Amino acid sequence: MKTREYAFDVKLFAVCRVTASSEALAREAMNDVLQACDVSEYFLDGYNDGRTDVVVTEFSINEDDSAPVLFEIDGDEVE
Repeated sequence: MKTREYAFDVKLFAVCRVTASSEALAREAMNDVLQACDVSEYFLDGYNDGRTDVVVTEFSINEDDSAPVLFEIDGDEVE
């Protein structure tokens, strides 16, 4: 049976552990990393810019707001 790739837009809660010299720097680094990033690059390996270290250690689905929304199948947009 042929498999397909389904892409869902999912709201997540995440735990971010940040090592930094101040809370302000920690928040800035965390926000920079979480804006729009490649999960494999930042979440699995962590992010280190020499001043801060950001690692996302947990994910959970936000089930309160809405169900995950299917938006692509095999790279094709779903309407």
